[in-house]
Amino acid sequence: MAICVGGAETLVALLKDWLRGKELDVADTAIDSLMGMFMLNRYQMWKLRSSGSEGFISTLLPPIAPIATAIFEDLPKIADGKLTVKDARAWTYMPLAGDAYYWWFGGGHTKEQKKKRKR
Repeated sequence: MAICVGGAETLVALLKDWLRGKELDVADTAIDSLMGMFMLNRYQMWKLRSSGSEGFISTLLPPIAPIATAIFEDLPKIADGKLTVKDARAWTYMPLAGDAYYWWFGGGHTKEQKKKRKR
């Protein structure tokens, strides 16, 4: 079944390239179709070669990257006592009310109050 789907996708991609007047490269198109069956693309392979496994993983999980970054930046500050849980930036990524909480009651509110005092 996978061979049929991959072959059909390769043919469709080659037909599109031919209709657009592009140069046909059957081998590259077949490899792209094969990688697509595993949810991979050329950009991810390029990142793997250029940046190693970290760059490759970052292309697989982009929506979670800012959340993880915020959490890993906040945790050491909380452990050192430089930041309270209430003021943590990670609150902005909580579904529904997290962003509002951060800006109305948490660290965002504190930042805005400091800006107003400086003016």
